[in-house]
Amino acid sequence: MLYRDRVMADNIAWWQRRTGSKIMISAHNSHTALKTYAPASHPRVQGEFLREQLGTGYLSVGLSFNQGTFNAFNHDGAPQRFTAAPAAPGTAEHTLDKVRHRDYVVDLRTAPTPARAWLAEPHTIKNIGAAYPGIADAPQIRLTQTHDVLIHLHQVQAAHMLN
Repeated sequence: MLYRDRVMADNIAWWQRRTGSKIMISAHNSHTALKTYAPASHPRVQGEFLREQLGTGYLSVGLSFNQGTFNAFNHDGAPQRFTAAPAAPGTAEHTLDKVRHRDYVVDLRTAPTPARAWLAEPHTIKNIGAAYPGIADAPQIRLTQTHDVLIHLHQVQAAHMLN
């Protein structure tokens, strides 16, 4: 994973320098984060490499959600629809879902002081990747250290898989 994330970041930075264009990348939170969610399996991630190469020109946007369905590969390697129950008390998603807005975007760099204090503390968060359950499914992370912006959705719905 270290090689994968470094090479992907190198390719993105190369393309951005070559074209001067803005680029949007899409990957799991744990890859686009500014700091790894799972140091044992992913010592450094794409987002860390991109921040090093592009500075503040790289904006890490994370996604959290309270409940819903999603697609991932099961233990047998087959695609499967999973259901996430409402977030458990004590998790980041549970607290984030208590905000008065149902779905929202928060700039973690400029959040109000009381919110920034909470966002800077370690909290358990879902880490759903291509396979589920996977590595470090509920890591303790500090949101202000892992992302610049966070999108929180109350409920998500899995995409319809093509045959």
